Amino acid sequence: MSAPWAPVPSPRPEPVTASLQRTPVAFPPVLNGLDYLDSVVSHLSDDEEPDGRDSHPTPRDLKYAVLHLQAATEVLLKARLQQAHWTLVVKDPGRASHQKFTSGDFLSCGTDETLERLRNIVGLELDAQQLEAVRKLGKTRNALQHYGLTQSAHAVEAQTATVLDFLLTFINEHLRPHVPTAEQALVDASMEGIRHRLHTITRLIATRMAGLRETLDACADTTVHCPECGMAALVAGAPISCRFCYRQWSDGEAAAEDYVWGAMVRNVAKDPHDNETPPIHWCPACSAPALVKATCPLTEAPDYAIHLCLGCAAVFDRLGYCHCGGLLDNRFDETVDFCLDCAKRMATKC
Repeated sequence: MSAPWAPVPSPRPEPVTASLQRTPVAFPPVLNGLDYLDSVVSHLSDDEEPDGRDSHPTPRDLKYAVLHLQAATEVLLKARLQQAHWTLVVKDPGRASHQKFTSGDFLSCGTDETLERLRNIVGLELDAQQLEAVRKLGKTRNALQHYGLTQSAHAVEAQTATVLDFLLTFINEHLRPHVPTAEQALVDASMEGIRHRLHTITRLIATRMAGLRETLDACADTTVHCPECGMAALVAGAPISCRFCYRQWSDGEAAAEDYVWGAMVRNVAKDPHDNETPPIHWCPACSAPALVKATCPLTEAPDYAIHLCLGCAAVFDRLGYCHCGGLLDNRFDETVDFCLDCAKRMATKC
């Protein structure tokens, strides 16, 4: 007697067709860096709202713009080292193993070392001002990644736009000529889209600076580069603030400390071995430790160095030196040979 029912046999599974197979994750170094850059400009670009208003990047947009731009910078700079020779990417080239390199099991050199190798070994000439922005970006990324970051949106936009501009030039002049022919069309297509949106970002920054021109021209003799955003918009004297990114300092001493750090970064960009922090002096006018050696980029002589007090905005183009190494104002009395700090100590002893 047969069973009243019989189990229906399960259909034999069909072989997985090519259309259902997942695409493998494959990003050659240059295309990988360009993919990061595409993400950066997507986060930074202003989209238009339905009512025609611009939608500015959100704090989250700026966060990922910084993180992805730093990643793009590391990938693209090291891609050029790899084009010269793969061992240059390894932290200690003398102990490099090709097997470990191809499997990703190695320590790579840091950004500063990468830049130094690109200049000293590969022989590339890189713009010092843009390298300064690259190093500042590394500091911003570390602050954001490890202990949080509170920074003006305008400062982040200006900083990232400068680094983006540097990277697109770097790709075109130093990377693309060595990219395999099969990848060049993809590289060109990616760069075209990135360049178009970057133009929108840089135009917004230029428009903002143009709107500040009249205000800044009125105080050009006391306006220097802001250590926060890099724009020539930090005006000395109360209130000590950057007119571009709105960063403010509570006093001249704090502003001077940040400014000399920025000056050190600029010096390292020009010469990797020049990493000494420029000195801060006591101001002969207000007696505050806020006097720095600076250039005012908005004047007719943007490379002429002066001594500027960021606290009281006093300008000195000629000062003498005290025996302690400090500066003193002896323009009107050349017999004065000690600075205010030494004078205070002598008065205390008396």
